[in-house]
Amino acid sequence: MSSLNIAYSSLLALIGILAFTFLFLFGYTLWTRAKKRYWQRYKQKFRDYFSPMLFEFVEGDLGQSDADSVIQNLTKRTQDVRFFLELMDEMTGLLKGKGREKLDLLIEHEMFYEFYRQRLFSFSTSNKLLACSYFESSSSINDRISARLTALSKSWNLKLAYGATKALQSSENMVVRRNALIRFLKRDDISELMVSELLHLFNDSGSWAQEQISNGLKTIFFQQDIKPQNKRIVVLYLAYKNHYELSRFLLQYLQKLQYSSYKAPLFSGLVEALGKLHVIKAATIIRSCIEIQNLELRLKCVEALGRLGGEKNLVFLMQRMLNAEFPVRKKIIQVMTQDIDIGITLIDQFLIANQKFIGQFKRQKKLPEDLKEIVQNIYSTARGIQIMLPKEMATDHV
Repeated sequence: MSSLNIAYSSLLALIGILAFTFLFLFGYTLWTRAKKRYWQRYKQKFRDYFSPMLFEFVEGDLGQSDADSVIQNLTKRTQDVRFFLELMDEMTGLLKGKGREKLDLLIEHEMFYEFYRQRLFSFSTSNKLLACSYFESSSSINDRISARLTALSKSWNLKLAYGATKALQSSENMVVRRNALIRFLKRDDISELMVSELLHLFNDSGSWAQEQISNGLKTIFFQQDIKPQNKRIVVLYLAYKNHYELSRFLLQYLQKLQYSSYKAPLFSGLVEALGKLHVIKAATIIRSCIEIQNLELRLKCVEALGRLGGEKNLVFLMQRMLNAEFPVRKKIIQVMTQDIDIGITLIDQFLIANQKFIGQFKRQKKLPEDLKEIVQNIYSTARGIQIMLPKEMATDHV
C-alpha cells in the first residue's frame, strides 16, 4: 500500500512539473510575441518621428550646432541609438556629396562615438559587434580604437573577427587595412562572401591611389600561410573587378607557381582570371596546364582558351576533343560552337574529315577492335556538336 502511494505521489509530481513547464513555455511564447510587436510598433513610430527631421537636416544649410539639436531629441537608450543609426545607414546608401557629408556630422557626433567606444571595450560580444558596425561607417578610428579592433580581428569568434576587420577597412592607414585583410585571409573558417565583401571595402578608391591598392593586393600572394583556396577568391575578385593593371603580375605568378594538388584551386583560379582579363600572352601556359590531370583545371583551361580565342588556341582544342574525357569534350564543343567564325569553320573541317574516315570502313561488316572506340567517340562528338549548334545551323553542319 505504501509503495502504491509513493507511485501515485510521483505521478502527481510529474504531472505538476509538466503542467508548469507547459504554462511557462506558453507564457514565454506569448510574452516574446508581445515584446516583438511592441518593438516593431516602437521602431515605426521612431522612424516616423526622426525621418523628416533627418531629411530636413541634410537638405538645409546646416552645421554642427544643428546636428547637436537633432541629437538632443534622441535618448541614450541602446535601442534608440541602434534605430537611429539604422536609419542613417539607409540614408547613407541614398545620399552622396554634400548630403553624405552632412550625415557624417551626425555619425561622428561625440555622443555616438563615446557610446560605441565603451561598447567596443565591453565584455559582451553583441555590444562589440554593434561597435564594430558603427566604426565601419565612421572615420574616427584613432590609434586606440585601431588597436582594439586589431585585437578583436584575431578573435576565435568568426563574426566578431569579421566585423572588426570590416571596421578596420575604414582606417586612414593603408598598412592597417592591408594587414587586417591578410590576417583574416589566414583563417580556416572564412567564406567566399566574407572575403569578397572585405576586398570590396579594401578596393574602395576613396582617397587612395590605385597603385597603393594594387600593391596591397599583390602582398597577399606572397603570404605562405594563406591557403590556395583563399588566394583563389582574391584572384577571381581581381578578374571580376577588371584589375587589368595586375594581369601581368598574375601571369608571372602562374608561370612561377609549381603545380600540386594542394595548389590546384589557385591554379584554376589564375587560369580563369587570365581568361576573363583577356591576357593573350597567357595562352601558352594555359595550353600546357590543360595536360594536368585535374578535371576542374582542364575545364577552366578550355574555357579560358575559348575566351582568348584565335585560330591557334581553337585548333589546339579541336585536336584534343576526341580523346578528352566527356566533360572536357563537352566544354570544347561548347567553346567551338560559340565562335561563329573560326570555331564553326574548324567544326566543318572536323566533320568532313571524320565522315571520310568512317566512310572507309562502312563496307566492312566488323570493325577492328582498336577502331571501335575511335568511331564511337566520333559519333558521340558529332552528336554533341548537333546539340550545341543553333537549330538553324545544325542541319547544315551535321
